[in-house]
Amino acid sequence: MAKCPNCDLSTTRTKDWACQWCGYPLVSGSFRQSSKTYQEVRAERIREWAPSETVKTDVPTENAESTTPEEEAESSATVPSSQVVESGADIAMRVEPTPEIVLAEKPEPEPVTEADEMLQTKAEATPQAVLEQEKESEPISGVTVAELCSSYQSYGMAGHNEFENRAFLVSGTLDSIVIKDIVGQYYITLSDNAPHPLGNIHCRFKKEDVSELNRLTIGQALKVQGVYEGFVTNIVLTDCVIVSCE
Repeated sequence: MAKCPNCDLSTTRTKDWACQWCGYPLVSGSFRQSSKTYQEVRAERIREWAPSETVKTDVPTENAESTTPEEEAESSATVPSSQVVESGADIAMRVEPTPEIVLAEKPEPEPVTEADEMLQTKAEATPQAVLEQEKESEPISGVTVAELCSSYQSYGMAGHNEFENRAFLVSGTLDSIVIKDIVGQYYITLSDNAPHPLGNIHCRFKKEDVSELNRLTIGQALKVQGVYEGFVTNIVLTDCVIVSCE
């Protein structure tokens, strides 16, 4: 099983593209896919590690016969100390606590932070359909052109289904700028220092972005966020925005 580059534990990739242990984003196709989200896996792990309830010992109180001081003295005198029967209260005092069960080779659960509580509150108050839509639109950060192409290539024919409606934040070098008002085409291509067999990333913009595109320079380092639309001769991202440029 592949290891997470962040926590270095053998892991699977959750339904929302994250490490099942630490939540780190995983884009490589070498990870096995889980049918649950990171929050669902994390909630199950916390429930699994919750301490078991303390076993209660009932002390019998009914049918206890009262004795007088004279009878107690007589009983103590006739019964050897080694054969004195312990009372229910004495037995209760000697009940040993249940030994703590130690789970081996499992990381300790992460403390619940204020951000986690806010996310949990939002999840409880937001319909599931809206949460699914927000999850799909969350970009995977820190992906280069070559890394994105390699990840897509690793899925083979299933690459389109895996990337469909996913948002990506891609860093690369500006290779070309195309502005065609007649046909309504406004896009740039991002390349990588190490060329990939799948080529460059094709980033589509809207007409209102033309002034920003005109300020760019070929060879400039950019970070562009966009939503996967398909693959023609290159991976195509649409509704793109320039996050940063150098």
